Amino acid sequence: MVTPVHSVVNSSPLIFLARLGFLEATVQSFKPMTLPKWVADEIAVKHDEAHTEVQKYLAPRHLEVKQ
Repeated sequence: MVTPVHSVVNSSPLIFLARLGFLEATVQSFKPMTLPKWVADEIAVKHDEAHTEVQKYLAPRHLEVKQ
């Protein structure tokens, strides 16, 4: 039996993965992923392609924001 791994991520890796086009594959591979609230806030400061990509995965709850 395989135990699922719960991943917590920082903003820099998410931003680079989004810019390189690998965010979708990463999110699908490491479900569930948790973003600390401050990470989500940091990504939201700059409305660029990384912000847009991360927002796509927050809506369907593939990325979860926690305090």
